[in-house]
Amino acid sequence: MITGDRVRHARELKGWTQAELAQRVGTTQAAIARIETNTLLCSSATVEAIAFQTGFPMAFFRKPAAIDFPEGSILFRSRQRTSPRHRACIRRYGSVLAEMVTALGAQVTTYPLRLPRLTEDPIQAARMTRSALLLAPDRPVSNLIRTMERAGVWVFPYPGDLEGIDAFSAWLALEEPRPVVVVSSGLVGDRMRFTVTHEMAHAVLHQAPKADTKTLEREADAFASEFLMPEEVMRLEIRPPVTLSSLAPLKPKWGVSIQALVYRSRSLEIITDRQYKYLMQQVSTRGWRTHEPSSDSVRVERPRLLLRMVEVLYGKDPDYARIAADLAESRTVVRLALEAHARFSQTTEDSATHANQENDARQPLAFSR
Repeated sequence: MITGDRVRHARELKGWTQAELAQRVGTTQAAIARIETNTLLCSSATVEAIAFQTGFPMAFFRKPAAIDFPEGSILFRSRQRTSPRHRACIRRYGSVLAEMVTALGAQVTTYPLRLPRLTEDPIQAARMTRSALLLAPDRPVSNLIRTMERAGVWVFPYPGDLEGIDAFSAWLALEEPRPVVVVSSGLVGDRMRFTVTHEMAHAVLHQAPKADTKTLEREADAFASEFLMPEEVMRLEIRPPVTLSSLAPLKPKWGVSIQALVYRSRSLEIITDRQYKYLMQQVSTRGWRTHEPSSDSVRVERPRLLLRMVEVLYGKDPDYARIAADLAESRTVVRLALEAHARFSQTTEDSATHANQENDARQPLAFSR
């Protein structure tokens, strides 16, 4: 006996339609549809063919229905329109990693959820969230993703580009609800930091989204701007006359793009709408819309939690095949997921810089029980 939802899970993760899977395993689209809804008993030969084609072990299809994100709870940060098939694929990828963390979490202890859920306006909510995460109100967030992970947010890197989507977020309805952010590993450092903060805003503000998408996105952007570039200190940092050159030194300091600093200057009325349009025209003329100068001055942060849990249980050089067998998951997905995470050598930083912050990179994200 197999679970039909697992067949659908594997199929959607591969980005296939029912007809495409049927062709690969030598059956019909109608048969796949019935298998996925548990209305057709699947033969051993068909299950073996599905397992072979999708790369998942037989044990995967015998597990109960997969952890999934409620359809209405997912909020995508998109650059353009994306197909339902592609959205289903990356949603299923997030589900796989959430299941891995849940399974490993039964054997190790991690940080509890400390991210607040608020109903205040986005600006006040950003300030309250900074306080809840023990961040100084007037200093840059030096290690954003690690800060989020220590607040109980599950941040998962998607290997490569998400093809039109920067990230998505949702709350998982587990025994203890958890906010999850899946972010493209292909983003440059400043864009990644703003994107994951934007998704954290959704987790804080929009647990049950009711407004239209544009309103939700506008609120998340306002939260991210205040969280990464607090108003009080920005009024001291951004002094007229504002030029692209005067903003450039603030990029590596605050870990945001020059375009975000231009936008922040306008939102705080340090510059006028006319000045904003002029500066953005300069950005476009110089080709900075897609690639700003000194992009490597803001390092790309990588999540750490899942790999840290694996290291605690399997050692510093984990055997992907063993992990996949223990979790009844695809070896390829396990390998790609873990290789997209940061190893300890990539997280070591100057401890003096973070002496007063809980997000010191040397602190563990998982403890053996």
